[in-house]
Amino acid sequence: MDEPFSALDPLSRKQLQDLILDLYEELKPTILFVTHDMHEALRLGTRIGVLVNGHLEQVGSPNKIISEPANKTVSSLFDNQRVTLISDMQSAGLLHPLRSGYPVQTPQLSATQTIQELAMALREVDQVIIDQQYVVTADDVLQYIGQQ
Repeated sequence: MDEPFSALDPLSRKQLQDLILDLYEELKPTILFVTHDMHEALRLGTRIGVLVNGHLEQVGSPNKIISEPANKTVSSLFDNQRVTLISDMQSAGLLHPLRSGYPVQTPQLSATQTIQELAMALREVDQVIIDQQYVVTADDVLQYIGQQ
């Protein structure tokens, strides 16, 4: 599929993305999807290949691409997609209430920080504490991106 949704309005684009995700869940086909939209790649891809000027810069899961970009080029491509605040994830109900028992060294961020900052923190640990009230994981970040 070579940029099949590039000329669509946002509502139609999301509806067709949802359809592709539903079909994938039901049939599990192999789909090669080409897009210049990093957000779309993160939402639809199970493995992403990042091509820059015909050179394959990185291949990996969405989580790997976000949390461990292979180089500055890959990082810069996906940085532009992560300008959302952590509080937007909170509004979507994707932050889990903090319970006792989390290690003292668990990183802490504010809900006013960006998802990019959250992704950087999640490169080193499995979870981050937000505003001393919530816990968020890399899977929560991917779920949020998938809803957008």
